Amino acid sequence: MDTNARVRTRLDKFVERKYAAPILWLSLTLSFALYGIFGAVGPEVFSTADGNSHGKPLAIYHTNSTKDSSATWKGRLTHMDPLHQIIFLEAQVGKLEGYDGSYFFSHEYTYQQEMYITVEGGAAAENGRGNMIMTDQRSLKSVHCPANSQWCDPISVFATHDVLYEEYHLEVKFLHPGEHDGLGVDTETVFYTKFTMTFVNKMFTQWQIVWKIVFQVCTLIMMFCPATGPKSGGGYFWHLRKVPITNWTSLQIWLGAMLVMLFFFNDPFFPIEVFSESGVALAALYIIFLAIYMGVMMFFWLCVIHETSLQGGPDAGKPKTIGFYFAKAVFCTALVMVIAITYIFVRLKQSGDPAYDALDDTEHFKIFGVIMILFMSLYSAWLAYYGVNALTQIKRLDKGQVFTFTFTVAMIVLVLTCMGVGAMYPLPSAPEEFLLFYGMVNTYVWALSYAYAPEDGEAIRLTEAVGDDELGNGLSLSQQGEGADNEL
Repeated sequence: MDTNARVRTRLDKFVERKYAAPILWLSLTLSFALYGIFGAVGPEVFSTADGNSHGKPLAIYHTNSTKDSSATWKGRLTHMDPLHQIIFLEAQVGKLEGYDGSYFFSHEYTYQQEMYITVEGGAAAENGRGNMIMTDQRSLKSVHCPANSQWCDPISVFATHDVLYEEYHLEVKFLHPGEHDGLGVDTETVFYTKFTMTFVNKMFTQWQIVWKIVFQVCTLIMMFCPATGPKSGGGYFWHLRKVPITNWTSLQIWLGAMLVMLFFFNDPFFPIEVFSESGVALAALYIIFLAIYMGVMMFFWLCVIHETSLQGGPDAGKPKTIGFYFAKAVFCTALVMVIAITYIFVRLKQSGDPAYDALDDTEHFKIFGVIMILFMSLYSAWLAYYGVNALTQIKRLDKGQVFTFTFTVAMIVLVLTCMGVGAMYPLPSAPEEFLLFYGMVNTYVWALSYAYAPEDGEAIRLTEAVGDDELGNGLSLSQQGEGADNEL
């Protein structure tokens, strides 16, 4: 058997059909629309409970004779269970009100708010016999109050990712800031604070579990489902099992690796994490899976688009050296580390300090956020440079290449947009974000693995000798045959 030949793929056969392009794009557009529709009708991610007594905010007074004025808020959550995933208490402080309240309203200022937090869990907590989660834990929060607004920006008071008790009783003692250095105020003042308790909707957790299981099962089917006949389909590895690894193109090797990683990207341990008494380790493990998968996919995109841009040039068809991969690999590895470290840092910090607010409390997170923006901007510019050059070579591509190239570009735009709005975070803010991001990432890999699996019934028939792979080192999108039709 010629070790420098490759098998004919399903895509090679499919693009020969007259209406191949419309069918392919209609199928993908329909997939996108269905994910959007199912996401739109999905349950809300969060549920909230008003934490204000009789709808009135907590009032904290300060007079010149009482420098340590304070007030204590008490709240209660009932009927909680692990499906709620996370509980967090948020406070929003009103502008200081004194003899000249308009002065406070029209000015922007920031101050340090001191508070003491007590949290008790368990059915007996109401009678003081529950499990103490924290007792009079001091927390100092930075409160920013924008100009021309009655209320300051919200702050996180308490958060837990392990919902272990049916009931939670919370007490928060707010201390009046007293003389405000930033405004030079030392008068009789009062400020009001309103509280909101938020937790994940149980129905969303159940919905999320079902979809993740669906993605996992479909991925396993795409990998290993046996073919029962010449036209019955079958999984990617099932069709390639009779093809020597030396005859796999580099693209087929890439897709095989991405299918395996896709299974772990779909979070197979999520139900265990939800019902575990301490899901920190599993959450960190999933963050690592997520970061590695996104890094590998982004590395794959850089290589594919770069390879396509070389068509028609002096480097087309030449074996790729380590220099082709090195800078891309270093960049994407660094990106993986930034994503993983940021999310794991936030998760562990919240576990150690329930009053920790991931977005605002430390400069570390802000620094990671700036670094992430820089990385994504550089990646987008790098990819755009290759993409523009690749577009100039599009007439040299056959139908299969054109489809896969345009499909990849569409996915890049979608994924980078989803990452920009936070859809990649383990707990999304909307069901549409979750389903569009995870659904289309899965569909992308499923579609390519189906397209580049050997043609049904011909897994061991080699059709053409093309060297190590199609365009020099196997990251090209398809075989470019002589006299190929360049339109799709």
